[in-house]
Amino acid sequence: MFGQEWSDPLLYDPTLVTDRMTLDTAVGQVLAVVAAPESTDASRRALGDRALAARIRAALASQ
Repeated sequence: MFGQEWSDPLLYDPTLVTDRMTLDTAVGQVLAVVAAPESTDASRRALGDRALAARIRAALASQ
């Protein structure tokens, strides 16, 4: 679609298949990425912003 190769993994955000790993393992993977030297202050802020937005959406959806 639109000239993109849909099977190119670089087009996607990381995906954790939680039916193949425990929640603790998934959390550990996310924490490892955040702690990686490639992680910047800007990327950590963006991650925090997205986490906050997800919590807000979840709270609004449960009302």
